[in-house]
Amino acid sequence: YLEKFEESDVLIPYSDRSGAVIQPMLTNQWYLKTLELSKLAIDVVKKKKIKFIPRQYESMYLSWMNNVEDWCISRQLWWGHRIPVWYDNKKNIYVGHNEKEIRKKYNILENIVLNQDND
Repeated sequence: YLEKFEESDVLIPYSDRSGAVIQPMLTNQWYLKTLELSKLAIDVVKKKKIKFIPRQYESMYLSWMNNVEDWCISRQLWWGHRIPVWYDNKKNIYVGHNEKEIRKKYNILENIVLNQDND
């Protein structure tokens, strides 16, 4: 029950380096909740533990901190810092500082294989 047919151009993205077609790849994205961090950052400024010079930048900083949004950290860790997320073979997700802590925290036996997220 086709109503109409319209021709249109499709924009195909190409790599600047290789000239290859760039295909979108959907992946899990990890976000850092920033609200609690921003509250702490605002608090130290309001208590004068941090002083801005020149002072006019304090209001700009507070504006940023009061309007902060969760930060997508996926694919932004370029310095070898890995996201502290592990998976078991059933794709259950565990978060912690390291594998030893996760095993203790979630009572995971040593014979269960945990793999750290590639991000």
